[in-house]
Amino acid sequence: MGRSKHIPIRSCVGCRKKRSKGELIRLKKGEDGTVLVDWMKNLGGRGFYLCPEETCFKKAQKKKWIESWEIIQNRFPSMEKPLQRGNPNQEEDG
Repeated sequence: MGRSKHIPIRSCVGCRKKRSKGELIRLKKGEDGTVLVDWMKNLGGRGFYLCPEETCFKKAQKKKWIESWEIIQNRFPSMEKPLQRGNPNQEEDG
């Protein structure tokens, strides 16, 4: 019998639900206070996770985890909706 692979679990700072790390978006505050989207989930330091849903983003704003969507929008101008899945800076295959 094979042993099942460990799946890391993280909590969304918006809704506080626990999900697998792969389902959540990792964010990190930079040294200058800007919020960075950590697409590869490998930036150093402490980060936080959000579900890819607008409601979680709004809750995170109320809880002061994120100041405003404009901070992220300025870093990734091609993003149309808050917390869409995937890296908007990568071209799609097809």
